[in-house]
Amino acid sequence: MRISKINLWTTCNMEAYEMKPVVKFTKVSKRYSLFKKKSDQLLDMFSFKKNKKNFSALSDVSFEVFRGETIGIVGTNGSGKSTLSNLLAQVIPPSSGIIEMHGEPTLVAISAGLNNHLTGYENIELKCLMHGMNKKEIEAITPAIIDFADIGDFMDQPIKNYSSGMKSRLGFAISVHIDPDILIIDEALSVGDSTFHQKCVDKFAEFKQQGKTIFFISHSLNQVKSISDRMIWMNHGQIEMFDETEKVAKEYNSFIKWFNQLTKEEKKEYKQSKLRSQMDKSTIETDPIRRLEKRKKRAPFSSIFQIVLFSLFVIISTLLLFIDQPVEAVKDQFGFLSSQQAASETAEEKEDKAEGPVEMKEIDQQGAIIAESSDLYNEPELTSVKEKLPITTKVDVVNQIGDVYEVTYEGEKGYVKAPDIQLSPGQNEITDLTLDELAQAFPGSFAQSYEYFFAFSDSDYESVKSTFNGLTDETEDESGRNILLYEADGVAFKFDEDNETDEIEVMNIDVHDEAIEELKDKAYLSSNDDSIHFIENDKFQVILNVEEETLQFKIKKENEE
Repeated sequence: MRISKINLWTTCNMEAYEMKPVVKFTKVSKRYSLFKKKSDQLLDMFSFKKNKKNFSALSDVSFEVFRGETIGIVGTNGSGKSTLSNLLAQVIPPSSGIIEMHGEPTLVAISAGLNNHLTGYENIELKCLMHGMNKKEIEAITPAIIDFADIGDFMDQPIKNYSSGMKSRLGFAISVHIDPDILIIDEALSVGDSTFHQKCVDKFAEFKQQGKTIFFISHSLNQVKSISDRMIWMNHGQIEMFDETEKVAKEYNSFIKWFNQLTKEEKKEYKQSKLRSQMDKSTIETDPIRRLEKRKKRAPFSSIFQIVLFSLFVIISTLLLFIDQPVEAVKDQFGFLSSQQAASETAEEKEDKAEGPVEMKEIDQQGAIIAESSDLYNEPELTSVKEKLPITTKVDVVNQIGDVYEVTYEGEKGYVKAPDIQLSPGQNEITDLTLDELAQAFPGSFAQSYEYFFAFSDSDYESVKSTFNGLTDETEDESGRNILLYEADGVAFKFDEDNETDEIEVMNIDVHDEAIEELKDKAYLSSNDDSIHFIENDKFQVILNVEEETLQFKIKKENEE
């Protein structure tokens, strides 16, 4: 009888342990302040920039996850999946709300934490040391990591010489051998070939048997369904649905089908409306008790006054050191205008209101089209279109008439909207920026097999269509070019009049990546608003569209080289 009581007590306590959440989010939000200039960010440090914009990457997210569960996380680009994974991995703190974690989390992301200048062996040691392991423990698991990664003699080479697939395999192999309690897996099953894919699946099954909690983030609904017990559907910073895998998968799949049936304009409007809802979220404290505590902790007026004076001194000193034309920057922030500026603006306003013919100004410079497609008109009133000029087209700009340029193109006169042209463009010199370097900015699912996609840069329409699965749409652009869209992979093939591959467009790129910044630096042509940039290498004319988050690789034909 006594033994039975002990067994009953043990069973009850184990059940209570199993039912205790391993991860609990309570009204968790993550907000970022958006700045146009570095001086704005500096002033915000002292709370002087009041009219700042905030972006809510996550808003009031709450959920509970238990020991041994595998939770799939799906959502379109910009839904908040990456922010959620970084919060789970404790890479970033929340702006508000409470996160409870019972166990050590590890982010299993592609190439996360790897140093390009170190060898494979050195990266194993570095990453393991970062997770608190000692030399003896690292030596014990290194053979297993090497065997799992299966990159052979390249272990002695700096990983900057690795292909993207090799980097991914090494990063994944290190992460899964550190033996964490909570795994956050970001697109890990997209790496390598089918053999490595099976290794990953087997490792996840092993983790589940050990009772580990797994969060699996992927664009592939089939992958998430195959491994998950429950599923979270993220939609623009909020949880749209959190339930059993089959239920969520059905609703998410219906949403994707609905979204894909929208026109390009409708898709854009939907995304913009969602983004507007994430902008300028109120950051006012809603808890009355915490608000009262903050009031009690406020400093006396004299102390506040001293802090303000000191802060002003620091700001002015910093502006003088690091900001071009600091006086103008401060005036701009606080809304001060000199009498000369005021008079100038008044004169400009009067000029704008004045009636009479628009003055013609001689330009006599070469220009280049920086709009994706620009109309060449027959007259300065822009009433009848002569033809369309594709991006990067060179023209001779003769005169400016208001906001219209008079140009000559192929010996004929025409008129183009001034914002569509950049005057005195740089020479389109061949850059040494390679696909491998740009690949780190590609979306996860595409980055692991980009070499295969680009291998079809000299193929025809039918070859591409018959090779790749998952065709989302088969359409035409304004010029009548055929397009094959593979949205799940984030890529579109565009074809010329002979139905041969003319352009490969990669979507959903990371516009903040170092490779993108390097592309901007090497661009021979950039739009006036700095949203479109152009480079050339030996194989492609590359167009970066920052606002659309796309890289267009226009294939250079033999007669163009």
